[in-house]
Amino acid sequence: MPAIRDTKPRSLVPNVHSPPMKGWTKDQKVQLFNHIVKNGERNWNHAVDGKTGHQCIDQWKKTLLPQIQRSLGF
Repeated sequence: MPAIRDTKPRSLVPNVHSPPMKGWTKDQKVQLFNHIVKNGERNWNHAVDGKTGHQCIDQWKKTLLPQIQRSLGF
């Protein structure tokens, strides 16, 4: 007799390897901005505590930089 399989779709099964999703706090955005002012667009892994380098790059290029450019009229 075949074993009964778990029928939950993969999208509903939590991934134990990735941390829970969290948004960016205002303090983290300020920390990222200050890191970029001081260091330029490098050393992303050390920019914000609790965020990966990839998360920092995405936050900067997709959110913060466009907001700054719009506010300056670019």
